[in-house]
Amino acid sequence: MKTIKMAMLLLVLIMPAYVYSADNKKDPSQNGEKTDFRIFKGHSEEVLTIALSPDGRMLASGGEDEIVILWNVSTGEKIRTLKGHSGHVTALSFSPANQTLASGSKDKKIIIWDAATGEKIKDFSDDSFDAVLSIAFSPDGKSLAVGSEEETITLWDPESGKTIRTLKGHSDEVCSLAFSPDGKLLASGSGDKTIIIWNPVTSEIRNTLKGHKDTVNSVAFSPDGRVLASGSEDRTIALWNIASGEKINMLTDNKDSVQSVAFSPDGMLLVSGNEDETVTIWDAQTGGKLKILSGHKDMITSVIFSLDGSSLISAGEDRNIIVWNTGYRTSFAGPPASVPSPAAPLSATKAPANKIPEVKVPTVKTPAFAPNLPVLAAPELMYDVRVDDANGNGIFEGGETIKVTVNIENRGKGAAEAVEILVSGNNSLIYCLGNSRVVGDVGPGSKKDVILQCTLPTRLKAETAHISLELAEQRGYSPAEIKSFTVAMKPADIIKTEHIISRHIDVDVVPAKNSNFRRDNSYALVIGISNYRDKEIPPVKYAKSDAEKFAKYLENIGGVPAKNIKLVTDEMVTKGDIEAYIEDWLPRRIKKDSEVFVYYAGHGTPDPRTGEAYIVPYDGNPDYKSKLYPLKRMYASLNKLPSEQVVVMLDSCFSGGGERGVMSQGTRPVSLSVENPILAGGKVFVLASASGTQISSDFDKVKHGLFTYYLLKGMKGDADEDMNDKIELQELYKYVKHNVSETASSELNREQMPVLLPDMEQHRPAAIEITRVK
Repeated sequence: MKTIKMAMLLLVLIMPAYVYSADNKKDPSQNGEKTDFRIFKGHSEEVLTIALSPDGRMLASGGEDEIVILWNVSTGEKIRTLKGHSGHVTALSFSPANQTLASGSKDKKIIIWDAATGEKIKDFSDDSFDAVLSIAFSPDGKSLAVGSEEETITLWDPESGKTIRTLKGHSDEVCSLAFSPDGKLLASGSGDKTIIIWNPVTSEIRNTLKGHKDTVNSVAFSPDGRVLASGSEDRTIALWNIASGEKINMLTDNKDSVQSVAFSPDGMLLVSGNEDETVTIWDAQTGGKLKILSGHKDMITSVIFSLDGSSLISAGEDRNIIVWNTGYRTSFAGPPASVPSPAAPLSATKAPANKIPEVKVPTVKTPAFAPNLPVLAAPELMYDVRVDDANGNGIFEGGETIKVTVNIENRGKGAAEAVEILVSGNNSLIYCLGNSRVVGDVGPGSKKDVILQCTLPTRLKAETAHISLELAEQRGYSPAEIKSFTVAMKPADIIKTEHIISRHIDVDVVPAKNSNFRRDNSYALVIGISNYRDKEIPPVKYAKSDAEKFAKYLENIGGVPAKNIKLVTDEMVTKGDIEAYIEDWLPRRIKKDSEVFVYYAGHGTPDPRTGEAYIVPYDGNPDYKSKLYPLKRMYASLNKLPSEQVVVMLDSCFSGGGERGVMSQGTRPVSLSVENPILAGGKVFVLASASGTQISSDFDKVKHGLFTYYLLKGMKGDADEDMNDKIELQELYKYVKHNVSETASSELNREQMPVLLPDMEQHRPAAIEITRVK
């Protein structure tokens, strides 16, 4: 066996540090040099809480000496001392406007201070709470949440000092509070070992998170609001998925209780303050321990990051506040020379007055490709792009099929997560190819080939076109290089002189995002299959692009968050994929108050003996039932979801050709039965493109399926029969039914009549809102 010898180097750095005394004079021996940490001294008793102003310039600290001290973060100078409490100051929170500071105390009182002058604006308390343990301003500054020893949370109006509402649900003291970044959720950690996620407007309990075995001391939202971190007396840190309530990770490598947790501004790092006198920096993605900071001489009570993530601040029962230089920044500024080994602590030992503290930093090299973030197993994405046209002459011609092949390789040791291809360039190319394609995760050492393919519109402008592609990875591990190409474009040689509906108006112009309409608990599964693996199956020309457009409409005017929309097309829609999305992905996310949307465009086929309808997956074959996905199985799975209603939209129908259900080009065969017992239950509503044995047509003039074209027009506002800016399912059905049947008859010389199952007139559910246009 070959023996590999490795040399190890221990680097000892001697660095100066500013030490601020209680009277705020800098130690003259330090010579004003830049340091790795600074100590703020000013409290005569234990420091229990700290808060950073929204502009990052001012730090507030409070403690057992019953005072609040305001510090200049940059210089470490004490700005002023605020006096007014008669008990330990346990909680602090700056208003988002940077103008006021709220302090809570064991004297059962809240004081609102003018942050600029230090003047007391007002103080308030009532019998609804005992000693104050936690406070938090809402992101809009209009409410202040207060947690106390009395098991309740009180929401106050900070202007008037009046109670807005009281939240009851915990059975022990409320130790920590945190608003989500958008202010729509409030998290509370308690001595009852649970975390409750509240709707602070309605007082509704959205979820109760259970998993800790002792008091939850601290809670913190990630910057994107998707993850919650909680630190506990049980010596663990839990990471929770806010949408599902599931525990993502449990960090157990702690010697003692965890008193405080906080995310870095980019969400990549998590810091914890611990009872064992240490501050720990964690990789929030993997849960790996990255750095241990040792400098306090007693329990850490509070930790926070600076606005750019380059430093963090900790407070302790040793009466000190330490500002640490982490060596990391949230912006991509190139790799650091080294990052500390996760196995070894960074220690700042106390030095005599005439000596500089010694800081020992064992180092390991980071990969040259890594952004300035301390992830130990990082991906390294590489990619090549090839652009082809059908006749190979290098000119994009009207009506020609073009293909863009992207070869992706991950040469790193960590997985690349949620990779996406971003496309930019001339409008005609973007309309054809789309502006993005989801690739998904790419494992270490793995390769993926992605093909973007489309048929150009016949009427092209003769011009030089530009197209650029880049890769995006959700954590920022994206290649810096952008691949750009220049191609000549020209119209088709022969253009039929017929009426063409403009692609640059109407449904292809996606409506602007309606920020006033949000349904955070809604989910959508959007499927479009244009090209099948079995080349004997004719393509469904516009199914993929129809699905992509439908997903964008749901996001912009349907109120469905982008993160809750699962858009899958072509090779991403195998039978196994369909089963996973419908029978696993949706059930793990849907709750009773969730709104669920499912859209499918592509082929289907009937069983000629039973008439049962099947979806044809990308890898399916109508000759083999085992390779098909039954519609009744989809309905059964959707019917089991806890949500009260599910809306399914199918741009497919049954054309009836022969024993095997011949699928002629331009048709999408799926058969639907009104008598389906699951649909008759009135929970799953299906808006289908055609009834009986009619065919569902492509509408070549507009480059969409006929049904989806009018579906999008209706969603955009044309179906708003009562002019209230809300498009409801019944309105949409009436609009689509009328326009599809009229156009099919006049333009395509055939019958196509959309149906809504079951009959809403019989079941009369509550109005199902699809989109809101204002």
